[in-house]
Amino acid sequence: MTAWEITAHQESIIVAAGGPDPATGKYAGFITHGHERNCRLLVSTTPVYDTAEAAEEAMRTVVADLVAWAENDQKTAETRKFLDSPDVKVAAEIATAVKGEGN
Repeated sequence: MTAWEITAHQESIIVAAGGPDPATGKYAGFITHGHERNCRLLVSTTPVYDTAEAAEEAMRTVVADLVAWAENDQKTAETRKFLDSPDVKVAAEIATAVKGEGN
C-alpha cells in the first residue's frame, strides 16, 4: 500500500534526511507526504548513510523505482482486473465521500 500511496501522490512527496546519529555519525533517510497531506511518514531507514545528501539520494531512487514499478504494474492484466474489481470501486467511493468530493 505504501508503494501505491507514494506513486499516486508524487506531487506531495518529500525526501529528507535526519542525523547524524550521535553514536555512529550516520544519516537516516525519510519519505513523507507534504503539508497538504499532513506530512505523514511513509518510509524511513535506520541511520546507514555517510551523508545527508546520500540519504536523500537513496530516497529519491526509491521513489523513482516505485514510480517505474507502478507504471509497469498497471499494464498487467492481473492489476487491471484488480483495479476494476467491485471492492476497489467501493473503496474509491468511500474515500471520495470521506474527502467530501462526492455528490
